[in-house]
Amino acid sequence: MLEEKAFSRWLAWLKTARQISNVYVDNRRDVLFDLFVTGKVAYFPCWTFEIPTLQQKLGDRLNVAILPSDLHVASPPLKTDSLIVNTYATTAQKRLAIDFAKFVTRREQQLAFQSAKDAIVIPGNPNTLVDRRLFPIKRRLVEQSQYSFLIPIAQAKYQTSRLVHYAEPIYTQVMQGEMSPTEGAQQFIHQINQPVNNEVIKKSTSVPNEVEIILLQGNIVQLQDNITPKADYLSQFVQIQFQILHRPIIWLQIILCTVVGVSIWWIARRLNRLVSNFMQQFNK
Repeated sequence: MLEEKAFSRWLAWLKTARQISNVYVDNRRDVLFDLFVTGKVAYFPCWTFEIPTLQQKLGDRLNVAILPSDLHVASPPLKTDSLIVNTYATTAQKRLAIDFAKFVTRREQQLAFQSAKDAIVIPGNPNTLVDRRLFPIKRRLVEQSQYSFLIPIAQAKYQTSRLVHYAEPIYTQVMQGEMSPTEGAQQFIHQINQPVNNEVIKKSTSVPNEVEIILLQGNIVQLQDNITPKADYLSQFVQIQFQILHRPIIWLQIILCTVVGVSIWWIARRLNRLVSNFMQQFNK
């Protein structure tokens, strides 16, 4: 359940911040990413998985700050890595899996994860102390995770997809002045808190896939990746073919295939004439 007043205040703040000269608002994430890595903006809200790429580009200049907040500490969603035992596993397999889980969650192993290159992992063992002097960025992430909220594994993709699906048009309309922050928040909260039957959610994720979620009678009955409408698929297919034709190697292959085809046709025609002449001579 989402709070209407909090979301309304956020939309109002965002709309006001857009008019501030030192704040840049854009829905194109690649543009914001490039502005940050080139030093044109000083602060960039990002996902944790983007940190290794930012470190490669910025090096020691990169730092991580706790998300800004007003009255309360900001609470971002927290994605977790889970160890799940198969229901149909044998007793020996379950025992082995539990032993492995105990091993990887030991404090020593959790510390080893922190030392791994390009590993941005918040330790699951609360007794694991991440040294601020050795791992300043990871320590900040640990501090932020203490205020984060968890989404159950079974609902993670579904809930996130619904949030983005309904929020995107409302953000656009509020930013363009087509509706007030209060109206936008009311519409968004109503859509989120009261799922309807036969609900179809489509959105493009950060990964180049499309997700389609269908909700029937309050239950998720279908979740498929890489769903593309037939018309869009044909359009994309034609565009891909045109792009392929721009490659010289493709034209070379086409010419070679044409030459080979014409040669085969010419040879077959000559052989047909020779066989016809031979049969005529033989009949005489």
